[in-house]
Amino acid sequence: MSPLTLLPDVLESATQEFRTCVRPEAAFRLSLLYARYIHPHFPILSARQVPSNPEKAFSMPLALICAISGLAIPFIIHDDVLSLSPPQCSSPNTLFRLTWTFLTQEFETPRLSTILSCLLLLQAHTSNEYISVTPFRPALLNITVALCHSLGLHRDCSEWVYMPLWERRLRKRIWWGVWVMEKWISLGESVPSILSEENHGVQPLQDGDLDDGWSEYIEPLNTSTHFPHLVTLTEILRQVVSAFFTVRGTGNTATNIEKSLEIAKPLRAMLKEWHDSLPAHLKHRKSQTKNGQRDSNHDNARSPPIRDLHAHGTFYLAYITVQLTLFRALLRPVAHMSLNYPPSKSGNVDEFGMGDSYNRTAGPSAIIRGAMVVIKEVILFVESLEVSDWEAFWHSCESFLVGRN
Repeated sequence: MSPLTLLPDVLESATQEFRTCVRPEAAFRLSLLYARYIHPHFPILSARQVPSNPEKAFSMPLALICAISGLAIPFIIHDDVLSLSPPQCSSPNTLFRLTWTFLTQEFETPRLSTILSCLLLLQAHTSNEYISVTPFRPALLNITVALCHSLGLHRDCSEWVYMPLWERRLRKRIWWGVWVMEKWISLGESVPSILSEENHGVQPLQDGDLDDGWSEYIEPLNTSTHFPHLVTLTEILRQVVSAFFTVRGTGNTATNIEKSLEIAKPLRAMLKEWHDSLPAHLKHRKSQTKNGQRDSNHDNARSPPIRDLHAHGTFYLAYITVQLTLFRALLRPVAHMSLNYPPSKSGNVDEFGMGDSYNRTAGPSAIIRGAMVVIKEVILFVESLEVSDWEAFWHSCESFLVGRN
């Protein structure tokens, strides 16, 4: 018997607990809620994997349907049946515990659904309000990456004509889902990244890769996804972390403000270009103010119905987090310099103090001004959040990063 194999009575007990907590009808409805409120923003599943009726709900791998149900439970208020008769297990934590139990039985013979279950479990928000960081998430992340390599997801499958098109698209989406989660969790958990550009050949996502028969599950309002843009933003994050937060990068920049500014300028330009290229509906709205005060009546009037949860808040939070991460790195060398005299106002100094009359105070002053601009942006972002933002899906790997920065 494999050391990972649970005793039959343990596995049977977990299976019975899940079937008691979530009946087939509830599992089916939870999967539909997942399809509407989560999948558009983290499109790693195939529509073929969603049960077409309650009878087929438990034909899915138990780890996968359990993880789907756990993530969808916060949205049961948007289901006419579940809002009145919720599952006996009203807490996602029980379902995530069961997901892990079922997952351990799949690690030796993994399938794509195994990696999907791992990704969804990584999206679970921490249940401990006192400890946000534990070794479990990096450990599960390492397992997920190992499973990806085991199944060859790091290879370009676009020319694998013997494989159905829907599966090739699914493999591509799963890989980029793992890539995004790995980079953000590595930043949040302060562990070295284990995925590199040199060791994968997967092509960037195209619009066709996201068209996988989901139209019958997702209303037109929710078909627009921010995921491809999040992948691009994550690549910028990777470059920021590589330049400033690796052991070598920290040694090169922590006390050298000139080198830090030199490295940061193209990264800031990339961030600006990325933001400017976003579709209008993905650019976060600004907080509406009147005489210095927020106009709550105006905000309430323009708030979309609660069912229209677009999840753009978590997307814009990722953008802000990358900015904060960059300025966090730039402020390190500032701490090593004396700012006891007023900054110079002479010369042509750009936003990073790299003008032709750069001196000892211009650089730090520009960094501090830039950091204050980002902090104000954070405040405006939080002020502009509405009920529909708070109730929408939030990527777990971003939910606590602003506080940590």
